Amino acid sequence: RNKACPECGVKADEIRRLEELLKETQDTVLELRGDLKLESQRCETLQGALDDVKHQLAMARAAEFDAALRLNETLDTVDVQSTILQRDVSTLQEQCQKRIDMAERRWQMSERKRRA
Repeated sequence: RNKACPECGVKADEIRRLEELLKETQDTVLELRGDLKLESQRCETLQGALDDVKHQLAMARAAEFDAALRLNETLDTVDVQSTILQRDVSTLQEQCQKRIDMAERRWQMSERKRRA
């Protein structure tokens, strides 16, 4: 019953044990291949999500850059308008001061005429 193989001299019990071990190993390999396939799919899904995040980040950076450019343009425009307004205010102040000075002179002249 537990005869040895004539070619290699290994006993039948040992051959059965090795065959069972081989079967278990093959089952483990199949299971690991399945696990590997699932992990590979998970990696692809994660890579897709990472690519999406990178794309969104790039879009956000581009939007931020555009917003910064628009803000700088707006600030430049405000700066120019502020300079123009300051000049206009100075001009108006000068004109008002001239009118005040002329009104004072007229008043002084009318006072002199009234006294004289």
